[in-house]
Amino acid sequence: MNLSRKVYESKPAEEMFLVRGIEEGAVINGISPQFVTEPLYSAENGHRLIRPANPGLSLLDEKTGKRFRAFIKGLNEREVEKISAYFLNPNGEKAPEFDVVVRRIKNDNSIIYLEQKVREGNKVHVIAIKNARSPEQLYGRFVGYNVFIYRQFEDFKEEVHKGDFVFGRVLDVDSTDRSFRLKPISIIPESRYEKYGNMVF
Repeated sequence: MNLSRKVYESKPAEEMFLVRGIEEGAVINGISPQFVTEPLYSAENGHRLIRPANPGLSLLDEKTGKRFRAFIKGLNEREVEKISAYFLNPNGEKAPEFDVVVRRIKNDNSIIYLEQKVREGNKVHVIAIKNARSPEQLYGRFVGYNVFIYRQFEDFKEEVHKGDFVFGRVLDVDSTDRSFRLKPISIIPESRYEKYGNMVF
């Protein structure tokens, strides 16, 4: 990956974050949400969630002059609540910051979807969904990433099985930010996964 081309530091302006160059797959470091959309529920059944609340912000591409409305997808509900609480009562604190990947630019080129960036050494929670092609690994998902989970723990005393909830350490991330390898640290209960899933530690 050409880091000089694809990694950008965001600079907050009065009402926009300034970024030099926006393209799918680009990494933007240090952005803070500027608003949170309301969740959308079914009109027929008010309890069925159609679209969760999404933190978002306005971006200006200094290179092209284009303005974008950006949404950070896939954040843990606890993180969204924390962001919402910040807007309700800032108390002079700094808004939460995220490093993100540009996943999709809509056809009209005015809306983009972002996901939290995963880096080597981060720790995450995933579900071992199925066997991977390699007999040494299982397959899972973390937001927009394919995850290849090693079966064996570092001490070789335990092994991950299909259906397990796993807390592990990211070994490396591929150059397209689409997949990473995960070394298991522990098997966790489902309740912990539900609490911390989609969070990057």
